[in-house]
Amino acid sequence: MNTNTLTIIIILFLAVLYCFYKYIFYQRKVNEMKEVFAICTGVLVRRTYNKKYYLYSYTMKLKKDEIPISDKMRLPLFQKRIKINEKYKMYVNPKNTEDFLTPIETLTFRWYLYAAICLIVIALLLFI
Repeated sequence: MNTNTLTIIIILFLAVLYCFYKYIFYQRKVNEMKEVFAICTGVLVRRTYNKKYYLYSYTMKLKKDEIPISDKMRLPLFQKRIKINEKYKMYVNPKNTEDFLTPIETLTFRWYLYAAICLIVIALLLFI
């Protein structure tokens, strides 16, 4: 086997380990938290010098209290999917309301598992 191929395979398996770690981290947080629904109240687009940010504002109801939260993304992945005045699933720690997973994190944490599987397949194809 070529040393360049071996180096690429090692890098791919390190990326697989990272993706599995992030997936397990989020999965454990989801299992410990309570599922609630948040309503999107606004989407702002902020432009700085050379960057563009999408700020999503939500309100969630927890024990008759409305708690405002926000989420910031750099990529417009959910620009068409997240709409104002719609409900989105999120997870909140009932003991500490400042510990939560935003709706975007809830929608995307499974992508780490899919990325890990794809990287394993690519590494196996390089190994053959």
